[in-house]
Amino acid sequence: MIEPVTISNNTSLPPGMDFDFLREEGIKRIREFAGEVWTDYNTHDPGITILEHLCYAITDLSYRLSFDMKDLLAFPQEDNDKALKNFFTAKEILTSNPVTINDYRKLLIDIDGVKNAWLEKIDRAQPTMHYDRQNSMLTYKPDATTNPVSTNGLYRVLIEKDTKITNIDDEALLDEASSRLNKHRNICERFEEVNILEEEMISIKMTIDLDEDADLYELIAKINLELGKVISPEINFYTLNELLDRGQPVEHVFTGPALNNGFIDDEELKRFNKKRELYTSDLINVILDIKGIKDVRNFGIYNDSSEVEEWALALDPYKAPKLRELDSMILGNRKSFEFYKDGAICAIDETKLKESMRHYNSKITNQTQNHGSNDIEPPAGEYRYLSDYEPVQNDFPANYGIGEYGLPDSAPPERKAAAKQLKAYLMFFDQILANYFAQIDNVKTLYSYDSSDEIRAYFAQKVEGVNGIDDILNIDQAELNTITGDEKTGLKRKNMFLDQLLAMFAEKFTDISQLLYDSLKNDSNGAEFNSVSNAPEMRLIKNKSDLLKNYSVLSANRATAFNYTDKQGELNTENISGLKKNICAKLGIEAPKMERLAELDKEGFHMLEHLLLWPILFDAQSKDIILKLTKNTPPDIFSFQISFIFPKWIDRFTNDNFKALINKVILDETPIHIKCYIHWLNKDDMKVFEDTYFEWLKKNANNFGSAGNEAFNILKLLKFIT
Repeated sequence: MIEPVTISNNTSLPPGMDFDFLREEGIKRIREFAGEVWTDYNTHDPGITILEHLCYAITDLSYRLSFDMKDLLAFPQEDNDKALKNFFTAKEILTSNPVTINDYRKLLIDIDGVKNAWLEKIDRAQPTMHYDRQNSMLTYKPDATTNPVSTNGLYRVLIEKDTKITNIDDEALLDEASSRLNKHRNICERFEEVNILEEEMISIKMTIDLDEDADLYELIAKINLELGKVISPEINFYTLNELLDRGQPVEHVFTGPALNNGFIDDEELKRFNKKRELYTSDLINVILDIKGIKDVRNFGIYNDSSEVEEWALALDPYKAPKLRELDSMILGNRKSFEFYKDGAICAIDETKLKESMRHYNSKITNQTQNHGSNDIEPPAGEYRYLSDYEPVQNDFPANYGIGEYGLPDSAPPERKAAAKQLKAYLMFFDQILANYFAQIDNVKTLYSYDSSDEIRAYFAQKVEGVNGIDDILNIDQAELNTITGDEKTGLKRKNMFLDQLLAMFAEKFTDISQLLYDSLKNDSNGAEFNSVSNAPEMRLIKNKSDLLKNYSVLSANRATAFNYTDKQGELNTENISGLKKNICAKLGIEAPKMERLAELDKEGFHMLEHLLLWPILFDAQSKDIILKLTKNTPPDIFSFQISFIFPKWIDRFTNDNFKALINKVILDETPIHIKCYIHWLNKDDMKVFEDTYFEWLKKNANNFGSAGNEAFNILKLLKFIT
């Protein structure tokens, strides 16, 4: 690293921006090479004039290099629609598909009409399977020789409906919740039940002493609001700035799924987990915190089917507790509220009470939140016209005869020839400097993951604005590009730049020698490929660029599964698991889709989550199904297990080294808790599998679990059962 040079005004500049430093360095080099041949280093000497002009041009180059990175990567305003992408927004790159239970709760609470939601693990799928230890069989009939098979990855979803939203019915809400859950389902997981909880109405009895100047009706409305928050809390959505102002780091704010309504605080979400009991002490403390209340006595809590509890009330785990409105309790048959001021009981006017409750609730409901921007965009830079270059020779004094106006027609031929000779000499420096300015202007191209079509790594531009340039230099832009860098060098350096961009995401693409691209044209001795378009390096560039362009989606959804409730019978659907997309991206397999590989003879594979094969019910008349397990098959062949089915006859897939690479990529990309099986099928077996597999998908999309025959045949074909 070159240390900055301190100059006389006590400021510090890099050497490239310090004119005096460059001039002295130039003279030092001249002395070293010229020795006694040249001893005149004064300003009147033409050589020193040339040196000074070149030093000035270099300082301009260094000055442009010192711009902020956002300016170096900026595009002209009129070309914004063509601008290459260099960065993702925070919402694009930091959020992810739901992973934890709280992530799924956020996803559901983000739905209009959902007030709160919870997920419970289910230990055993229905109908329950049993393992016959003596005969290594699975059966639905339990007996003394069998053990029930526990299943992992199953969830029950409980939803508390937001009663403030009245225009959504239960069926529509369940459809929306199920659809969103299955679109964001993780590999080897399944949502068995999605239920809207019935309300469990909670009633209160108490005696309250008020301050003398307290407004009775306003206090009743406040008590109603605060007790409601404790009994049935409402999850708040926050803006980005609100969470940042609380001191939460950006990466924490954007953890989990991207939501439509803002952000949910993780700590608040944990506090509002589903209650099993309501404690009277918590409710009393909330009331005492309200200004104007002196004391709470004779406090009790109950529901429609219980006695009054003085300490704690057990809640129904499959109902949503909700406070019965205080005005209805106060005015109802079971009058259990008394309010005192200075020892005297307060009379309650029904009209005033209802009006106060209505007014207060309306005021709270109408409070809106200005969410503002909930994303962080990359900073916008100012386009600096970095490639604009003014030739050095145009700044020379007029007596040199090489500037914009040149020499008069009356000048002798010898003088004109000398001027043209000097222009040709300076053209060498002008062209190099012009290319440097073009290189700076294309930094945004070099560091863009959206520029796979541009393989140049060195950029050049024609020198413009020189009088009589066509008599000195006759070259077009294409020739300049060829001189600056050949295609083979461009391919190599483009791959290196993409490797650096991948490294920023802690990713590394597979070595080209392992990928065995079928477009490979150069032989083992390094012979030239026929063209850039079919060069293996070009396909590698495209694969790397595709991975980077889609990285925000691929990384966020790396463990997601496909939506089996969608219409999977239709081929070429984009409903593909995130895991499959990641594996294809790392192996250079183009555009993963749901296709019949046996018919198309193309690269690809199928992924089968074993959990989706349960239950295996043939028909309504079947009372039991016995699955005889093959040798060394574990009792649970469903939980956290995936089968990958590959065609063994396709070009690259016939190579043992490429098969080893497939094994490695699958193990690297698949979550560590999932067991993987890799099956290689010939064309005939693949056709049988695909006929069964696509029929199974189609039936499951319409009615999950109805494809019992197909599930049975798939397990048999993949040799898990006999």
